[in-house]
Amino acid sequence: MRRSNQRRDAVFACYQQEVTDRPLAVLLAEAKPFTIELANGVESHRDELDEVISEYAKGWDLKRIAPLEKNIMRVALFEMNFREDVPAEVAIDEAVETAKKFCGAEAPGFVNGILGAAARVMKDDEAELASEQKDEEAAKEVSVPREEAAPDEETQAQAKLVPQGKPMPHDEPVPHDEPVPHNEPVPHDEPIPNGEAA
Repeated sequence: MRRSNQRRDAVFACYQQEVTDRPLAVLLAEAKPFTIELANGVESHRDELDEVISEYAKGWDLKRIAPLEKNIMRVALFEMNFREDVPAEVAIDEAVETAKKFCGAEAPGFVNGILGAAARVMKDDEAELASEQKDEEAAKEVSVPREEAAPDEETQAQAKLVPQGKPMPHDEPVPHDEPVPHNEPVPHDEPIPNGEAA
């Protein structure tokens, strides 16, 4: 069975449950898995879905909207919000087609208007969320310190030659109690080597 037919079956199961109070489990006894998933999803999230419908149904009280139209929109909104494998455009097209077949002449435009408005806001919210996540990732990259570069071979060799914490030989201080040898003068009373006169 095509998904279009299973969506329609989910709509009618939710519609019958609303107008007859029959348990959804009984109405879905022989339904396909996708139909069951959609109908149960609508039942679980009905309050949230109705809030969205109320928000965009300008000038319409939720109680004034025909039950079938309401359930067509509920199923579409459930898919738009909770099914990542169903594009919003597909859910809206399917809902409008169902409204054309089973509702009054004005229903398709009404359904399309509400679902289209909801889809635009969802797209804006997703874009804003994606932008925020991108900014957060950029901030994390800036705050993470870069790894220190590994010392090259020459630096490692020098480190082995000079033990850490010990001064280099030319850095050793000269003791102050010992005289520093200068060009000491030769005493006059000692003969100069090689027999040269002073």
